[in-house]
Amino acid sequence: MMQNKKLVSVLAGPVLALSTTMAQAILIYDADNEGFSLGTTPPTTGPLDAPTSIDPNLGLTVEDGTTVAGPNLGPDKFLRLTESAGEAPDFRYDAGVTYTSGEWLVSMDLLFENLENYHVYFRESSTSAVSVANINFIQDGRVRVESSGGISLDSYAAGVSYELLVYLDLGSSLMDVFLNSMQIANDLAIDDEFGAVLIGYEFSSLDPQDPVFNGVMQVDNFRISSVPEPSVVSLVCMGLVGMSFARKRMMAA
Repeated sequence: MMQNKKLVSVLAGPVLALSTTMAQAILIYDADNEGFSLGTTPPTTGPLDAPTSIDPNLGLTVEDGTTVAGPNLGPDKFLRLTESAGEAPDFRYDAGVTYTSGEWLVSMDLLFENLENYHVYFRESSTSAVSVANINFIQDGRVRVESSGGISLDSYAAGVSYELLVYLDLGSSLMDVFLNSMQIANDLAIDDEFGAVLIGYEFSSLDPQDPVFNGVMQVDNFRISSVPEPSVVSLVCMGLVGMSFARKRMMAA
């Protein structure tokens, strides 16, 4: 494991109580889809949380808990993707800048309505074809995390809400991946630049095992956050300890 891993500091121990406050302070990009109209394709211009581009072969609509029967990411609004013919139809989010240093948390909520060939690709920028990491949800129920550092395998199921959380350490060029708080990839080597994410379908048209285009997935709450330096986290923790100690002294007086 990475030494002094900040992800652990952010998500565990006494800092957990401050997770909401810290997230508000360090949140860089937040796409919650609440500003879009139900039943429409989200715009690619205007709102800051709008997708940067949408493949013309991709079905992408704004839905909520009342418009989709069966398991869904509601009750709030989310994006629903339907597969069609074409080479890996997808859409992308662009951070607006390519990060080359620092440590970042990238998260999103996902639900797969059936087992198919889905992907989440991290790229250097919105126009780059260079993948920092590929996370494939395969129709046999496996999750395949792949980067320049190797491959890590796990599993997923249809109809289950997942939070995908990816920790990128661009300084060390390493990545950890968590699915519903379970670590599924540890210290995979990555490219040291990041700036965009593609979400959609694998090259199903080229897969003889999968001739039917019937994949349906849901996406919501795509977020990018910067991770504070350990010294900042330590100061916060020290402040909490000091406040707790002072409160106990006042109560004892």
